[in-house]
Amino acid sequence: MIIPPAFQQVQTVLGTARQYRNNATAQNDLYLALARWYQAAKNRQFPAGNAWLQIQAEPLGNKNGYLLYNCGGIHNQGDGGYGHDYVEPALALWLETHLTVPIQGAQNGQVTFEMARETTPQKVGTNNGQSYFQDYYVVKCRVCEFEYNQTDSTKKVWENKLKENFEDKQLYHGCNYTVILNFHLYEDGPHL
Repeated sequence: MIIPPAFQQVQTVLGTARQYRNNATAQNDLYLALARWYQAAKNRQFPAGNAWLQIQAEPLGNKNGYLLYNCGGIHNQGDGGYGHDYVEPALALWLETHLTVPIQGAQNGQVTFEMARETTPQKVGTNNGQSYFQDYYVVKCRVCEFEYNQTDSTKKVWENKLKENFEDKQLYHGCNYTVILNFHLYEDGPHL
């Protein structure tokens, strides 16, 4: 039995990219990527260029604040895939109906994600002076909650990562935060 490749190398306005096809190999790679990013968020790991943190909502009264662990990329070698990986529409549709992902160490050994399509009504970036559009899906789930303590070095990682990303907001001592994995799944390649 021949195992089909998960992706093919293609040329886009941004250069070489990986287009993931809707087959069992690509589906497995996508599940492995979601599990890998979930574990990275839970363990406060931020692979350079592939993950960053932002405050979505400040704590208010007895309600938690929300931190988005933004990330992307399916490929697990070298560049990590953010901005280089995208899926054909059929693979995105497959994921919409298969949002429960097996993840070792998660409660009950699995995590159920939510998924929403984000169109980009304005250009999202430039490459060699040319602006481009690229639509994507947000695939997200709750990772963990913590009470921020400014003297706890394991919790300080969150605030340090916010500062690295030039976030002008801060975490508040004694407040609770929920960390949300916010995986960007690009559909089709970038276009001008």
